[in-house]
Amino acid sequence: MSVNLLPQELRPKGSYVKLSKTLKKFALVSTIVMLVTSSVVLASYLLLRYQISSSIKKQDELKGNIKALEQTEQKMILIKDRLDKIGKIEKSDNINKGVGILEDVLGTLEENVFLEEVELKPANAQVVIVTGNSLELTHFLSKLMSQVKLVRIDLVSLEYGPTKGYEMKLSLSR
Repeated sequence: MSVNLLPQELRPKGSYVKLSKTLKKFALVSTIVMLVTSSVVLASYLLLRYQISSSIKKQDELKGNIKALEQTEQKMILIKDRLDKIGKIEKSDNINKGVGILEDVLGTLEENVFLEEVELKPANAQVVIVTGNSLELTHFLSKLMSQVKLVRIDLVSLEYGPTKGYEMKLSLSR
C-alpha cells in the first residue's frame, strides 16, 4: 500500500487517471511512429540523393562517349564516301578513256604549245591549247590528227588575242 500525503479531495478522479495513462501511451506510440517515419524519410532522401548523383555521373560519362562516337562516325562516313568515290572513279572506263586521251594530247605538245585547261567528261575530254603563232597550232593539230587512238576531234572554239595568242578548245573522243 502506498502512502498518500495529499488529502482525498485533491486526488484526481479515476477517469482522469485512465485518460492520462492512455494519453501517455498514445504520446509514446506517436513519438516512436514519428521517429521511425522520419528515419525512413531521411534514409529514403539520402538513398535517392546518392542514386541521382551517380546517375548524373553516368549521364555525363555517356554524353562524353556519345560525342566521341559521333566524331568517329563522322570520320568513318567521310572515309566511306571517299572510298565510294574512288571506287567509282576506278571502275569508270570513261574516265580512264579521258585520262588516256589526255596522255595522247600531252605526247603531242611541243615547246611553245601549252595545255591551259582540261575537262574530263564521260564521253570525251575537252582541252584548251594556247600557242603563240598559227604555225605551231597547225603543227600541233597535224600531229594530233595523225594519232590513230583518237576517233573524233571537234573544234569547239578558236580565239585569238594579241597578248595571249591562239586559244583553241578541242573536244576529243576515243
